[in-house]
Amino acid sequence: MDIEILVASVNQSKMSNAQKNTRVATLNHPVINHPPIFSEEQIMAKELMIFEQDCEAYFLNAKGGDPKEQQVARIITAFKDPLVWDWITSNRVTLVKLTFNEFMKRLHDMFLPKDLEENIYTQILGNMMPRNNKR
Repeated sequence: MDIEILVASVNQSKMSNAQKNTRVATLNHPVINHPPIFSEEQIMAKELMIFEQDCEAYFLNAKGGDPKEQQVARIITAFKDPLVWDWITSNRVTLVKLTFNEFMKRLHDMFLPKDLEENIYTQILGNMMPRNNKR
C-alpha cells in the first residue's frame, strides 16, 4: 500500500472522529431588528448560511435601515468564539471596510474546510450512484 494513501486514510479517520465530537455553533436571533449571535462552538457551513440569511433579515429590518458601508461593523460582534474573535481583532480595520458579501467570503475561506465543496460533490455523487445489492 502506498504510504500517501495510508497517511490520507489515517488522517481521514481521525478527522471523522474529531468531527463526531465537535460541538457546532448555534445561532440566536430572537429579535429581527438586532443582529444574530453565534455561539462559541465551531462554525459549520449550514450555520454560516443561516447566519447570512439572518443578517440579511436584520439589515432589512434595522431601524433607519443599514447602509451597506456599515453592515459589517454592525454584525462583527455577533461571534463569541475565541478563534473568530482573534481573527476579527487582528483584521478589524480591513474587515469593517468590506461589503457584507466580501466579509462572508473571507469568513468562509477562514473557518470552513478548504475542500468543503469537493466533499459535498463527492457525497452527492455517492448518494446518486446505484447500489448493487446482488451478491
